[in-house]
Amino acid sequence: MTTMPPRGEVCGYRLKCCAKGLDRKEYGGLARSSPYFAIFTDDNQRRIIYKSESISATVDPSWKTFAVFLDDVGGLDAKLLFICSDDDILIGEFRSTLREIIFEAKYDKLVFVHPRKRSPFYKHSGHFIVTSCNPIGIEDRGAYQTFSMPDNSPPIPEYEPAPPNQDNAPPVPGDAPPIPGDAPPIPGDAPPIPGDAPPVPGGTPPPVPGGAPPIPGGSPPIPGGAPPIPGDAPPIPGDAPPIPGD
Repeated sequence: MTTMPPRGEVCGYRLKCCAKGLDRKEYGGLARSSPYFAIFTDDNQRRIIYKSESISATVDPSWKTFAVFLDDVGGLDAKLLFICSDDDILIGEFRSTLREIIFEAKYDKLVFVHPRKRSPFYKHSGHFIVTSCNPIGIEDRGAYQTFSMPDNSPPIPEYEPAPPNQDNAPPVPGDAPPIPGDAPPIPGDAPPIPGDAPPVPGGTPPPVPGGAPPIPGGSPPIPGGAPPIPGDAPPIPGDAPPIPGD
């Protein structure tokens, strides 16, 4: 933590800042961002105080040293808006003062927050850290003027605060479209599989009426009883003749 020097001897501070764990914004979050940060006055004029250079392909940028002067920001306790962006895509923002970021802020307090993100699981979009701070005396101000605005800093899009209670992603009208490649629904029943027996019209055939038919070739009944056996004596008509000698 920097020790505050007497106010009469200081006109500004030379700061070196970095960020840790910024959100990925390029290619839908699949690639690392190329972030820069900027400082604005937090008033109706929204005047820019400083804009850093952009650092390619990183979520942990370390920006060049720059100078900020008390008369430019309105003093140590003037409210300032800090934003971090990847080209024209906002990563996050926070509000603070020079006194707080230099002398009082802790690591977990200066965090970039996206104003449109409302998810209950969302915490922040990265930490902002002041890694070094050196006071600038009035007699040395001219030597640090070149630090106020790097020549290779990207253009800043016009900043517009996000409306309240609005999610980051716009609502999708209607239901989700069908996924190409899915099979269309088959109207009616499924067609029979080739090679299977065709369905029987009307279901199972009725049983044969009357049961099983009689077996042809069975023995017919014998009329009059059994036939006479050939060779037997023929019946004697009438009574037996008397035996002679009786």
